[in-house]
Amino acid sequence: MKKLYCQYPETGVTIDMRQVFVYASPKDAHMLSQFAKEICDSKTGTKCLVKWLDPKKEIDKKDLRINLLQSQVMIVYVTPTLLSDIRENGLPIAIQIMQEEKRPYFPVEDTPGLLDLYCELDRPIQGITCDDKFYSKLKEQLGKFILNDKLIKEIRQKAFVKNCQIFMSYRSTDTKLALELMSNIHNLSDFEAVPIWYDHFLTVGNDFSEQIFKEIDKSSIFTIAVTPNITSKSKRDDVSVNWVVSKEYPYAKRQNIPIIPVKVGGGFPYEELKNFFSGIAKPVNIDEARMKFTEIIPDLPNSESYSIERLYYLGRAYFSGYYVEQNVERAVSLFKKAAEYEDEFALKSSEMLAELYETVDLMGGINYDAVLKWRLRTAEICEKIFGKNHPDTATSYNDIGVVYKDKGDYEKALEYFFKALKIQKKVLEKEHPDTATSYNNIGTIYDDKGEYEKALDYYFKALEIFEMVFDKDHIAGSYNNIGLVYVNKGDYEKGLEYYSKALKILEKVLGKDHTNTSSSYNNTGLVYYYKGDYEKALEYYFKALKIHEKVLDKDHPNTAGIYNNIGLVYDDECDYEKALEYYLKALEIKEKILGKDHLSTATSYNNIGMVYHHKGNCEKALDYYLMALEIRKKVLGKEHPSTATSYNNIGIAYYNKGEYDKAIEYACIAVRIMIKCELSKHPNFKIFYDNLKTYYEKSGRDINNFDNWLKSNISEN
Repeated sequence: MKKLYCQYPETGVTIDMRQVFVYASPKDAHMLSQFAKEICDSKTGTKCLVKWLDPKKEIDKKDLRINLLQSQVMIVYVTPTLLSDIRENGLPIAIQIMQEEKRPYFPVEDTPGLLDLYCELDRPIQGITCDDKFYSKLKEQLGKFILNDKLIKEIRQKAFVKNCQIFMSYRSTDTKLALELMSNIHNLSDFEAVPIWYDHFLTVGNDFSEQIFKEIDKSSIFTIAVTPNITSKSKRDDVSVNWVVSKEYPYAKRQNIPIIPVKVGGGFPYEELKNFFSGIAKPVNIDEARMKFTEIIPDLPNSESYSIERLYYLGRAYFSGYYVEQNVERAVSLFKKAAEYEDEFALKSSEMLAELYETVDLMGGINYDAVLKWRLRTAEICEKIFGKNHPDTATSYNDIGVVYKDKGDYEKALEYFFKALKIQKKVLEKEHPDTATSYNNIGTIYDDKGEYEKALDYYFKALEIFEMVFDKDHIAGSYNNIGLVYVNKGDYEKGLEYYSKALKILEKVLGKDHTNTSSSYNNTGLVYYYKGDYEKALEYYFKALKIHEKVLDKDHPNTAGIYNNIGLVYDDECDYEKALEYYLKALEIKEKILGKDHLSTATSYNNIGMVYHHKGNCEKALDYYLMALEIRKKVLGKEHPSTATSYNNIGIAYYNKGEYDKAIEYACIAVRIMIKCELSKHPNFKIFYDNLKTYYEKSGRDINNFDNWLKSNISEN
């Protein structure tokens, strides 16, 4: 195989080549060899050829397109360097090609926290987060595209018409036109389930000539993609060859395989074509080819007669591009037909549809409504097949709850998490991990709603099971969740207790120089900050900063987060110059890596505004508060709790300026948003409410009329 500007690992490539392309910043290319070996490694359960760009060589954009078209999926290797590249130059050409060609790709983050930042620059798209479950999640994702031996066998037996195959011969420079021809053949009536072999399916490491001749022997039809390049030569190992002219066509002719040349992309003059292909028939267009194909392969099944089994397996074939062109839209269509039924293949199809709309860029990003539709359909089929009190049905309910959580509909999320929990408590062992997962999911919702006692209740129930089932070295996440709730409710001693438990595990399992350990140091510092122990807070923040500056890029967003926290401490200590120094360091990174319209950048604007507020410079404070507000309105919407916080801060600034009517205007909006978001029990609501009441009274209005005034203003808007 020629490398050109692409690289791939010399070892780890196994049978039935499935190609995965990895895109990274050129500065990070040195990290991809090991990453590729990890993908090929048996622990991920994948079997594929992994390619990536050689940064030392000029990119051939035309050939890059061919490589991407031949890949089942592209992985975007997300690092701070890549984020910076995209900020400066826009989306890389490889990602642009994948979008233009409607090819699947997904991002994986190099360190925690980068995935959301990447989605801000591209679009909402499901990816792989960097944590202890990274490789299991990667296996699950790649498994959709890279078929294992068992699934390959099932597809061959159950998806395609038996004893029927078309061999497609073409020039390697015409890959896009060849795939167009393959798609045109499959668009012909009744030809959807006919497999087509072309040299992309060559087995890595085998004698390619032997395999090509073997596949021609197995084929019912030999077709040639006749293009303007059909007679051109290419260089392989410095020997000029044209396999279509010199090897494949002569062999098919000797074996008496029916040969049908089809014009694609303008074709090639027939009189000149005869000089290269002895005895070749006149090339036909795709409609004429249909008649010839049908004469050779009659009585093909009509798509309306497909069994549910064939619909599912054929969908898997088109999704992965196995013996057919990779066509996600066709796969979706087949899965949708299968999902109309109510058996195991309908269930698998519905699950595939939910996962596709969640992970593949079909609709310009994650389509939560489509995900929800197919999660609900999956649950419906589970209820029919297994009944309403089955663990698989419970799992489907949990999946629905997760979608509602992602959509911000906490009440519906709770409804389905409780439905799952009810089943699990009834049919599973008391200490089953799935039950703990439901407890944890419910705790997460109550935490987000600000109902901290309920959150703790469910987190502790989850922890009790996790401690019984798992080694204590694997429950740092539960300790961290509990610690966060205690911090949110103001019980800093308890928060510190659980953060310390999490930190102890992380130091033991991951080491003191791991980014997750650094995050735990940062969390611990935050608790000391809330306690007012600024010396201890700075001690832990600087521990975290030391790891980040050592392990991560200097301009990493997580490093900016620590700078921000250090700034908070100095701000509270009234060392405003130091606070500004660290806030501005954080802002510089965020504007460079994330851009000026990112939520994290808004946080920095807000914090800088706070410093100016504390210094008594209300005009400067207002400037930064307003910049933060505009970002939050743009990204989160006008009715989001964080947007409400910005309105509240602006109200404070106007109050300090003595502009009470303006203060009332902004504070009233903050309160109105919290009520509309059903967050009247959230601690911030009382703060916003009390501020508004103070401004109302200070303006000279009758405080006894405040509640009626507020009710009137809320209802009017």
